[in-house]
Amino acid sequence: MVLALFCKCIAICVDLVDDYSTADMTEMKRQHFNEFIIKYRNLRRIYGMDLRSILDHLIQWYGSDGAEEGEKMCAKWRESVVYSLIAYEFKCEIKQLVPKFIPNLDSLLHHYYKRDKSLIALCEDNHMSYAIACQHILQHHNNYDKNLCKTLSTNTSLISDGRLAFDVMLCNVNDIIFGNHCNHMTNNTGIVFESEVSHHLNRHDVSYMSESQLRTDSFDVTPDFKLNLPLIVKISKTNSSDICLIKTNHYFDQKLPQLMETSDESDYEIVVINWIECKSMFASELCHSKYYRNQYSSYINRFGNGLVLYKYGFVNHIRQQFKHNIIVSHRLPPILQSH
Repeated sequence: MVLALFCKCIAICVDLVDDYSTADMTEMKRQHFNEFIIKYRNLRRIYGMDLRSILDHLIQWYGSDGAEEGEKMCAKWRESVVYSLIAYEFKCEIKQLVPKFIPNLDSLLHHYYKRDKSLIALCEDNHMSYAIACQHILQHHNNYDKNLCKTLSTNTSLISDGRLAFDVMLCNVNDIIFGNHCNHMTNNTGIVFESEVSHHLNRHDVSYMSESQLRTDSFDVTPDFKLNLPLIVKISKTNSSDICLIKTNHYFDQKLPQLMETSDESDYEIVVINWIECKSMFASELCHSKYYRNQYSSYINRFGNGLVLYKYGFVNHIRQQFKHNIIVSHRLPPILQSH
């Protein structure tokens, strides 16, 4: 049983690590996003913490082999896109619930050790993520030593209480959002995404400093890629998805003023960017607004305009709401050489 659950968990996460060039990314209408969230929340009321069943139902509705063509939000969705939507919404829910959960931890442990219920059942009663609950329980048992708790959560054989060790393992296997293996796979997806963007930049001889290089040089803010020479972004005024990047020959490209003047009269808008940030997720308006406030705004203040890449797409209203300083795209656009 545990092996079967583990395989289901891994199957979801492996789909996240897909090829950058073929990944299904989408620009979603706000109405469709809201409809999706309503369906997700209705399913949460029915299935509670059984996110696997919720995911299966949503894939049936919105997957490439699911709903009728007219009912689909886009032509084709991969499981990874649906998972990304669920993951962010669920993480927001849990973030709000944790402060209410911690004060009840003693009561929960009392019921657990009386063997009234399993740890998973107690988590479901408290609407809490299995893996997050285990983290707080292990911290409670180990004087809130986070490093030790992380080790115990990863290697449950080190937990002296055999029953607790088994339940912690079971919770991590069943939690398809916060479980250890899902966390590792999600993190790897982000690393692969950055690597693919880096490869694309290198192939076109675009000079940049990586996030690690910026940290080594003690920069106060560190986007994934800080461009040593800016790139010119050319965006269609009639189709915001029609984007290309143009390399500059030197910092003050002689053709840039001419391009800027021409853009006022042409069908294209010209923007100069100095940094690129990669996010291996789907972005709602709320999600993008939070990142803008907590992260992107500091990049803009430090380096100027930038490009944000959301691997699994975003709500299209983001482009209308954030017209200045940031260009949002599904993937790194084609790079052309300035002549």
